[in-house]
Amino acid sequence: MHIEMSPQEFIDLQQEILSHHPELQEKLNTQSNKDTAVLFAVIATYLEILLDGEYMLPDLARLFLKKLRDKRSGAVIILPAPGVVH
Repeated sequence: MHIEMSPQEFIDLQQEILSHHPELQEKLNTQSNKDTAVLFAVIATYLEILLDGEYMLPDLARLFLKKLRDKRSGAVIILPAPGVVH
C-alpha cells in the first residue's frame, strides 16, 4: 500500500487554485515538469512574486495562499443597485 501525505499548506493551496483560479490551474496543468519547485515557480510568476534564495516549501505555500486569496478578494467591488438609497 502506498499512502502519500501532503502538508496541510499544500492541500489548502491546491484547493484555493482549483476553486478560484482557473487561469493558474490551466498553466499548472499544461506544465510538463511536475516537480514541486517548478510548479511553485509557475505560481510565483502568476502572482508576480520574485523568489530569491532558499525557502521551505510549506512557507511558500502559505505565502502563495495568502496572495491568491488577496488577489481574488481584491477584485470584487459591490455597488448599490441604481435608485437604492442607503
